[in-house]
Amino acid sequence: MTRADPQSAALVGKRFIVTGASSGIGAAIATKLADAGAELVLLGRSKTRLLRSVPRRDAAAVRYVVVDFARGDSLSAALRRLRTDRRPFDGLIHSAGAYDHRKLMVSAPKVLARLMMVNVEAPVFLTLGLRDRLSPEAQVIFVNSSIVQRPAVDAAYYAATKHALRSLADSLRQEINSTGVRVTSLFPGRTATPMQRGITKKEKRRYDASALIQPADIAQLVSALVVLPRTIEITDVFMRPTSRAV
Repeated sequence: MTRADPQSAALVGKRFIVTGASSGIGAAIATKLADAGAELVLLGRSKTRLLRSVPRRDAAAVRYVVVDFARGDSLSAALRRLRTDRRPFDGLIHSAGAYDHRKLMVSAPKVLARLMMVNVEAPVFLTLGLRDRLSPEAQVIFVNSSIVQRPAVDAAYYAATKHALRSLADSLRQEINSTGVRVTSLFPGRTATPMQRGITKKEKRRYDASALIQPADIAQLVSALVVLPRTIEITDVFMRPTSRAV
């Protein structure tokens, strides 16, 4: 007889919003939560890709919202749609992100503006806009990057946005912690995602997915975080691949 998974059982009927759910870490998190019986609203730039990455289980269990975080009008429209849902959400998981592989001296200002919009303004705007739609014991998770641990020569603007996101997540935690909402930042190292494949190509290195963190591993971590006892809050989690070759 198979023993029931207490972690999965605790997720049945819980409601989560996951951004960047059409690929990589976001898709893995959405799949893990959906398989555990959670109700999801998934955000991504393409409904086709969202459906392909996280197929609909039940008409009421998974909904899709198409949004381009690089466009303010698209972000505002998505927020208006999300706010029509009056039932509280148990979690808001920010997995969407944009990357740029250039040094500071050769980067254009418009690149920084786009990365700030996608990586910083969009998740903060969504969180503040949905604050009154979060349950009293909700979890807000920002998928950040371990790049904040070191100087970033070849991704200067990207690193700057991740530092900004970390700071704002810390400020948010201090402001709303007393209400019961927990805020966690995740800082994955190199992870086997389409984005990482592109980064490795730009670095002229061989891409070996098996040597990297797996998106499913991060999804497992997220599913554990959202069901932790209310007596504990995990604020920051840094991860790296087991393999030292990367």
